[in-house]
Amino acid sequence: MEVLETAKPWREADADVAEAIDYLEYYGREAIALENGYRPLSLPGEQNDYVYRPRGIALVISPWNFPLAIPTGMTSAALVAGNAVILKPAEPSSS
Repeated sequence: MEVLETAKPWREADADVAEAIDYLEYYGREAIALENGYRPLSLPGEQNDYVYRPRGIALVISPWNFPLAIPTGMTSAALVAGNAVILKPAEPSSS
């Protein structure tokens, strides 16, 4: 699809798709780490917690030259952190 829609050569399209898959795998593992939480050092008489909270809405404006990898990485990072995403792909690659 990427070759047909954005006129990328097969070799570059394959690399772009492979990088998008790598982003999804990386941020999937990060989601597991966030779910497990982090317990900082607590001194006697203290209980310290470290909590991750979503920050809101992320806007992803992706470039035309990497139509899949960059928006996938940026979108998956925001979603894993619990944020909503507005994705605006580049016009030449959004068909």
